[in-house]
Amino acid sequence: PIQIPGFSFADDRVMDSTKALAVSEVPKRLAVIGGGYIGLELGSMMAKVGSDVTVIEMTDGLLPGFDPEVVRVLNRSLKKDKVNVRLKTKALGWEEGDGVALLKVQGADGKEEVLEVDKILVTVGRFPLTQDLGLENLPGLEMDGRFIRIDKQCKTNLPGLYAIGDVAGQPMLAHKATHEGEVCAEVIAGHKV
Repeated sequence: PIQIPGFSFADDRVMDSTKALAVSEVPKRLAVIGGGYIGLELGSMMAKVGSDVTVIEMTDGLLPGFDPEVVRVLNRSLKKDKVNVRLKTKALGWEEGDGVALLKVQGADGKEEVLEVDKILVTVGRFPLTQDLGLENLPGLEMDGRFIRIDKQCKTNLPGLYAIGDVAGQPMLAHKATHEGEVCAEVIAGHKV
């Protein structure tokens, strides 16, 4: 998970997606920074089990890059679950208050506001851990930024080298990695896939 300045995952009140799945109790008030699929999935789940959820999204819409019809359906669902969505809003930082986190946000109008929450879930994206893999020792390996470039059979441009999962590009989801793993195994076994 990407950690943003002022929101360290080492702080008890600040969570990444892994910490959010391991909470021992449902936070009464939860702020979700990031309106992408991870934050919305976890925020929706928390709302359904009783948390008062506020989503803070910098852009002018949820799920940037997704089909607008999907976003419309999602917006209706969030409204039904009483999830408060704040678009064009930036999380500036937070500090410990009297038993609560004081989250400072700034709206599109430039006005700053402080929200009292119990937990802050930061879900602004993920990046692949391709550093420290020794990729620099593979001369000529083609990359797409931090991602290893692959074809539809999970092959890299180097013979006998395959890549799957987060290191092989978006979306960085377990379902995609599982599918790529199955494709890769069948290709290695000589099957036409």
